[in-house]
Amino acid sequence: MLRNPFRNLDHKKLSRSSDVLKAQNDYFKIVNRRIFVFSIIITVCFAMIVVRLGYLQLIAQEDYARKLENYSSNTEKDASSRGQILDRNNQAVAKTVSSHNIVYFPPQDVSSEEQWELAQKFAKRFEVSIDAMTNSDYQDLYMFLHTDKNGEKDGGKNLLKEEELNYSADEKEKLIRNRITKEMVDELADENTKKAFVVYLAMRKLPDTQTKVVIEDANENDVAYLTENKEEFPGFNVDLSSWKREYPYGDTLRDVLGSVTTSKQGIPSELRAYYEAKGYALTSRVGKSGLEQQYEELLAGTPRVSEIAYDEDGIALLTPISSGKKGYDLHMSIDIDLQQRVDAILNQTLETYAGTAGREKFNKLSVILMNPMTGEIYAMSGKYKDEAGKIQNFSSAAYLDSYASGSVVKGATVYMLLEEGAESKTSIEIDAPMRIANDKERSSYQNYGPVDAVKALQVSSNVYMWRVF
Repeated sequence: MLRNPFRNLDHKKLSRSSDVLKAQNDYFKIVNRRIFVFSIIITVCFAMIVVRLGYLQLIAQEDYARKLENYSSNTEKDASSRGQILDRNNQAVAKTVSSHNIVYFPPQDVSSEEQWELAQKFAKRFEVSIDAMTNSDYQDLYMFLHTDKNGEKDGGKNLLKEEELNYSADEKEKLIRNRITKEMVDELADENTKKAFVVYLAMRKLPDTQTKVVIEDANENDVAYLTENKEEFPGFNVDLSSWKREYPYGDTLRDVLGSVTTSKQGIPSELRAYYEAKGYALTSRVGKSGLEQQYEELLAGTPRVSEIAYDEDGIALLTPISSGKKGYDLHMSIDIDLQQRVDAILNQTLETYAGTAGREKFNKLSVILMNPMTGEIYAMSGKYKDEAGKIQNFSSAAYLDSYASGSVVKGATVYMLLEEGAESKTSIEIDAPMRIANDKERSSYQNYGPVDAVKALQVSSNVYMWRVF
C-alpha cells in the first residue's frame, strides 16, 4: 500500500485548528464593520432625501406648482398691440391700427371631412381671396380633390406610370407635382372650390391648439354676419383685438423701416427656431426686415395669454389669464417732413441729369443730413433709376452700399492741415493746371486762381489739395 505523501502536512494543519477557528471569528468583525458603514450611508441618503423633500414642499412649492400648472394646462399666446415708430416730432411713420380678423380654433374631435364641409359653407358666404395661392397650393388642391374610377381619393396617382408606383413616397409626390398643370386644376375646381380650399388650408394650419387667421382685416359685413351667426360656423370667431400696420408716408423711408409679417404668414421658416426659443408662437407676427426686425423684441411687447377649455359641444373657450403689454414706441432722429423734401430734390435731380451727356453712368443718389455735434440723422435719402427708367427708393443705400471716396475727403484734409498747423485759414495756393512728376497735367473742374482753405472747400479745388501736400 502506498504511503500518503501529504499525511505529515495534514497533521500540521490539524495541530493549528484553534488558529483557524480564531481566523473565522475575525470574519464576524469584518461583517459587522461593513454593516455599520453601510448603515451610515443609508442614513445619510435618507437624510438628503428628507432635506430635498422639505425644500420642495416648503421653499420651492410655489415655483413647482406654477410649473405644474403650465405643463398641465393648455394656453394660447396672442400678440399685443405693436409699438409705433415715430419721427423726432412724434409723427407716426409706422402706425398700429385696430382691425378685425376672422379666426378659427378647431373644436375637439373634429374630422378633416367635417372641416372641408365647413370650409365650403364658409367660402360661399364670406369674402375670400385666392390671390395669395401659390403653385404648391394648386398642386395640393389637385391631389386633395382627384379621385379614381371608384370615386376614392388617390392623391393624383393617376399621373404615375405603372412602374413608378413602386417608387418611394417622396419620389412619387415629386413626380406628381411636376406633372400637375393649372389647366388640370381648373378642370377639377371652380372659383368657389378654390376659395374653400384656401379656407381649409387656414383651418388645418399647425399647431392644432392655436387660433388660425382665416380672413385678415375682414370687412364690416362679414364681421357682423359671423357675430350674429356663429352657431352656423363652429370654431369660427371674430378677433376684435387684432391689429395691422400702416405706413402713413407711403414709400418714404420704407426700406429703412422694414415690414411685418401678416397674421397668416406668422414666423418665417428661416427664423422659426430663433423665435420659438424666445417663446413666440408659430403664428406670431414679427418684423422681417429693417427697423421692424432690428427692434422686434421692444416693438412686440408682451403677449396676451389665454387658457383653453372646451364646452359640452367641444367648442374652445379662451379665458384671458394675462392681458399682456403694448410694445414700446420707437423714436427716430429723422424729421419725416425734411425727409420728404430731400426725397423730392433727389427725384428732380435724377429726372433732370441721370443718363445725360457726360453723366451716362449717373443713375443713383444718396444724401444724409445730420447734426455734426451729436451725430443725429435728420434725413437719409436714396434714389436710383432702374432699367425701365423708373425712380425707386433706396434710403438704406446709406449703410448698405459702398462707394470709393471722392471729394468728401477734402473736408477732412483741410481740417487736418489746419489742426496740425501745416496751413492757416489765410494761406493762399494758386489753383492752376499742374503736373506731378512725369504724370499728365491735372487741374480742378476749372482754374480758380488764388484760393485759401475756405474757398478751396467752397469750389472743391483739387489743385489746392495737391499743392499743400
